[in-house]
Amino acid sequence: MSHEVISYLLKNKNMKKRLQFQLVLQCAPFLKRLRAVCIINLQSILCAELDEILGGTDICYAILNQDKGRCLVLFYREQAFADYLNRSDIKEFLGGYGYVSFQIMDVLTYLRKRVELFNRDVQKFPHEMGAILGYPIADVAGFIDFKGQKFLLSGYWKVYDNLQQASRTFQLYDHAKNCALNEFVAGKPIEEISHDHI
Repeated sequence: MSHEVISYLLKNKNMKKRLQFQLVLQCAPFLKRLRAVCIINLQSILCAELDEILGGTDICYAILNQDKGRCLVLFYREQAFADYLNRSDIKEFLGGYGYVSFQIMDVLTYLRKRVELFNRDVQKFPHEMGAILGYPIADVAGFIDFKGQKFLLSGYWKVYDNLQQASRTFQLYDHAKNCALNEFVAGKPIEEISHDHI
């Protein structure tokens, strides 16, 4: 899809159409069920359209922060996210950042507090969010340790370990994005796009 088409769709005056396009563009691997969670930064005015846009889907969302006309929104599928948070490696990693309960609502409540403290310049950005979003733990740890530098590959996240696996995953995510964008341009709503697997 050309940059001109993407620019046009992101500037579309129809808020619902613009929100749908942003979801497809930025959350395609999630919509296509390759990920349990995704996050995007939306204009606050668009957040009011989420319930309608996501109607008929199994997608839940949580607004982590609202500031300066923007919303940080985390999208998830409840069972997939609960299963992910129940993994022992995820519990151990997040436990190191003060998470004590791994129920979805508890994790989101604590993450909201951490994002709020960052926005008030009380603490550093909660980079453990990468683990919550499903990025490989070794890559999240590498990003934290190397302060976002010295990565092997940058794409959907910064890669510090297992370059071949990450490259394959990026290709799969690119394929999901192409499929979702083509479906959107063909007129499919989010409900249909999110039900179709790649």
